[in-house]
Amino acid sequence: MSKLILEIKNSFLESTEQQVRRVCDEISSIVSADLDKLVQRDDRFKKDRPVVMAVPRSKPDGCWHASQLQFRVALSLAIKKSRLVVKGGSEKWIIDAVDWIQRVAETKTTHKRRIADGKNNGPDPYPGITRDTCQIRKSVRGRPIILVDDIYTADVGIDEDCAQFLLDNGASSVLLYTLGKTTMPEN
Repeated sequence: MSKLILEIKNSFLESTEQQVRRVCDEISSIVSADLDKLVQRDDRFKKDRPVVMAVPRSKPDGCWHASQLQFRVALSLAIKKSRLVVKGGSEKWIIDAVDWIQRVAETKTTHKRRIADGKNNGPDPYPGITRDTCQIRKSVRGRPIILVDDIYTADVGIDEDCAQFLLDNGASSVLLYTLGKTTMPEN
C-alpha cells in the first residue's frame, strides 16, 4: 500500500500519467470495498447517508501539479464503484464530498520535510490549523462523515484536527478511514 500512496501523491513528479491512472484505479477499488463494508457495519450509516470527505493536502490546490491531486479523484471513483444505492433507485448511498474541505493557506507537510519544489511554507500543525487554513464548501450540519486520509501520522494531530473542524461545523459524527499510517523507525 505504501508504494501506491507514494505513486498517487507523486510528490517528486516521478510517476507517469499512466502510472497515476493505474494507481488511482487500484486505490479506488480498495477504498470502494472498504467503504461498503464500513457503511454496512456501522448503524449510524443505515439511517443517514454518509458523506465521504478527504483530509486536504498541506497546500492549496494551486500549489500542486495536477498529477499530485489524484487522491481525491481516486476517492470519487471509489464512491462511483460502490454497490450501495438509495432504496428503490440508482443514486449512490454514499455522498461524494471529497472536495468539500479546501485548503486556502499553506501549511508544512507532515510526512516529509522535503518536497519537489524545495518549499515547505506555512506553520507546523497545531490545534485549530484546519479552522485557520481551510474552508468548508457545503454544510455538514447533522451529517455523519467518513473522513478519508491517505496516511495517518501519529502524534501530529492533523486528522484529529480535521475531524474536530467538522464536528465544530455541525457534523453528527466523524469516522476516520486511512489507507496506512506512518511508523517510527526502530533505533
